[in-house]
Amino acid sequence: MTAAELLKFKAKFPMGPGVLALNAPKDAPPEPAPNIVAGVNWNAGNRHPEAKLNKTELEYWEFLRGLQGGLHGDTWSGVQNITLILGHDCRLTMDFAAVDASGLRLIDTKATIKATGEPLIKEDAWIKMRTAARAFSWIRFLIAWKVDGAWRHREVKS
Repeated sequence: MTAAELLKFKAKFPMGPGVLALNAPKDAPPEPAPNIVAGVNWNAGNRHPEAKLNKTELEYWEFLRGLQGGLHGDTWSGVQNITLILGHDCRLTMDFAAVDASGLRLIDTKATIKATGEPLIKEDAWIKMRTAARAFSWIRFLIAWKVDGAWRHREVKS
């Protein structure tokens, strides 16, 4: 999703006075709300998303949160909150979702094979990610893994 498409989406589904201030007067300015896009709370019922993350995912979540704000940073990020339906009884939920100036990206963290420094990806996960990249070409799909203390990323191509 490009920045222009995101703006068009926000215009189509305005937040109005905000989800957090439902009883506010109609002329009240919108209240900024974390993890709320287009009036939908993507982390509804999940106040502590990091509670269900493993050690690698927690480290990446801290890295991702460090990218929020700033001149070229993410405008929004979430944990396991977007599920893509790929077919009958076939779904893909990536570890993280983030929106920046270039659009939406979904990121899955993987363990590292110490001998090669490459990510450990099971075949079924790889097939699902490639299928999703083909079906949802406007979303960037990334794999993240850590090598020698630095995060590496690989884009999944269809």
